[in-house]
Amino acid sequence: MSKLVYGLRNTNTVKDIREAPLGIRAVWNRANDLGINMLRVRSTEDRNEITEGDTFLGFHQDRVSIYQQHSNPAKSLHFVRPTPLGETNKGMQVLEVAENIDVMDTLNVIGEYEWFTNDIATVSEPNFIERFFMSFRNIFA
Repeated sequence: MSKLVYGLRNTNTVKDIREAPLGIRAVWNRANDLGINMLRVRSTEDRNEITEGDTFLGFHQDRVSIYQQHSNPAKSLHFVRPTPLGETNKGMQVLEVAENIDVMDTLNVIGEYEWFTNDIATVSEPNFIERFFMSFRNIFA
């Protein structure tokens, strides 16, 4: 199964998001509204975990992986432009999707991510672990 990569402009390896099908643009727009920087939809492999790196928080549910840059990343990231991510180039930068993407499933995972990030912002530290396990219970329910 091949993959398609969308971005803000056409290059040799990236297609302009404005030329994408309506469903793909809906995924891009929803992710962009939430400040997500990269979103990947795999064709077969499922992942269900939260990852934390020097630059990104990674939210992985089923075939969808969402990456959002930390507010103060340890390492700056650049997407082609010399301007670091988060200055003038905010929001979505890369959308990588398998040809067999299920747009509704992807939008549902984005909704779960929104719930997860909103709860992190509003709970005290001890409740974070409870929320973390609740999110995984929802994944496997």
